[in-house]
Amino acid sequence: LPSTAAAQSDPAVNAPPHLTDIGDLWRLVRHKESGDDDVESGKRFLVIAPSIGSKPSTGLNGGLSGNLAFYSGDPSTTHISTFNGGFRVSQKGQLLTGVRINAFSSGDRWFFQGDNRFSLTSQNTYGLGGETLSSDVENVKYDYVRLFEGAYRHVAPGLFVGGGINLSEHSNVRPGQASVATWDD
Repeated sequence: LPSTAAAQSDPAVNAPPHLTDIGDLWRLVRHKESGDDDVESGKRFLVIAPSIGSKPSTGLNGGLSGNLAFYSGDPSTTHISTFNGGFRVSQKGQLLTGVRINAFSSGDRWFFQGDNRFSLTSQNTYGLGGETLSSDVENVKYDYVRLFEGAYRHVAPGLFVGGGINLSEHSNVRPGQASVATWDD
């Protein structure tokens, strides 16, 4: 048993196997060492990519999405801030956009958070009650605006206090193109 105990305390034996991830491959392509990626205050990291998806309410959709990440202060005292958003167009004629914000000021004194969306969209709805059949579907088109914004001040370790505004508005509700029913204005 002494050889087993020695093997357990030997770091070379207990070291996890080296795994290669996409970051390792990207550094290899760019001829950079892993230590070359040190984070600096103010340095921006931007990713833009196409987005493709599908679900019953939108059908096939495609668009463009992006993410911006940065430190607004010293990375040892400031959390990373991110802005991400995009837009998509669906085969059902819908326009879907959104921007999310999670931003820290230098030294984490303030935290700003937002979730903003604008959509020209539609959704299938059904009648009320337990006897509504799935064949009684009614397609409804509408415009949707959502503005959720908040600002929070750091007051103690792990504690932020603040407030914000939450606005969610469905407007221009109307029958969809495949709708049989007509609606009175």
